[in-house]
Amino acid sequence: MTRHRGACLAALLLTAAAVLAGCGGGEPPEGVANVPMLDNFYARDVTRVPVGGTVRRPNAISITADGVAVENLTVRNALVNGVFWTGVRGYRASHVTVSNNKDYG
Repeated sequence: MTRHRGACLAALLLTAAAVLAGCGGGEPPEGVANVPMLDNFYARDVTRVPVGGTVRRPNAISITADGVAVENLTVRNALVNGVFWTGVRGYRASHVTVSNNKDYG
């Protein structure tokens, strides 16, 4: 019974992921790659971006390791957060400039 529930749950999650993937409003414009980040992982293993192309992610920089220092960085036009630390202990940002990000720097 438990094995059957697990298989049903897995099938349900895969179906939901496929449905949600189709809600992105179509393909991005030529030369643009959308790289969605979910809870603590990127939704793609490999993304090929053409030379001169643009990469769009909800969070421009997402940091999930302890003790990371970010220095001398400028982040603009992030769809959500410019620099985002989550679930970490000890971090530092020095000389970081953020502008025109939707939520936090």
